[in-house]
Amino acid sequence: MTSISYWTTILLHHRQNSQAAGTPDQHLTFGPHIDNVANKCQGLLGILARATSYLPKELLKLIYTALIRSHMEYCFSIFSSAARTHLKKLDVIHRKAARIIYEVPREVHADTLLLFLKLDALTDRREAHLVKLMKSFLSGKCHPAMRSLVEAHSDKTLLVSQSKTALGTRRPSVFGANLYNQHLAFSSDSEDMNTYYSQPSVTESEVQGAENGPASQRSNLQRIKRHIHDTKFQLSMMLGSVVQL
Repeated sequence: MTSISYWTTILLHHRQNSQAAGTPDQHLTFGPHIDNVANKCQGLLGILARATSYLPKELLKLIYTALIRSHMEYCFSIFSSAARTHLKKLDVIHRKAARIIYEVPREVHADTLLLFLKLDALTDRREAHLVKLMKSFLSGKCHPAMRSLVEAHSDKTLLVSQSKTALGTRRPSVFGANLYNQHLAFSSDSEDMNTYYSQPSVTESEVQGAENGPASQRSNLQRIKRHIHDTKFQLSMMLGSVVQL
């Protein structure tokens, strides 16, 4: 049996078997699979809502992570490259669970609630897991066949295979490599910021000298001031949301 006929048989089997763990489609959009998971988790949210009057928030969070989020994260490294319109259905359930745990109306923003519950966004968890997988492929701590999926350059970035189709860009070797390269760039920027903040703090006279100094120093100082202003604004918005609760 050729590989094409083999995978055709598998897809037909999953179409006929509605109780299968995954529901792949012929275009590998994973839309039907995510729909099935979302419908199942919607019913589990009802169980969580009925338990709010009997259990503390810590146990409610444990129930969510063990019984609901585990369904949404089962084999999520496979469908991480699905369209955002599909993955957004899982994010909606993630936010609903936070509102149920705190017993607040559906109009309340869930970002602050997730922050209090220390629940990371599902997108961040998927990306972190994919980056971890790419690292294991590079180090050889995986199945021997997985090692051939990645190829590193001299600058530690991964080679990204070019694809002419949208289906090809959703391959793990392409989507995962792009994500890993973005992680490397972000890590290098974070190291630069840590090096900057580890330097001794400047005095007021030095700041005034920088304002009167070259244009490059003035632009750096303005960028730092904008960053401080944006941070203060985000904190004020967060505190305002807490007061409304």
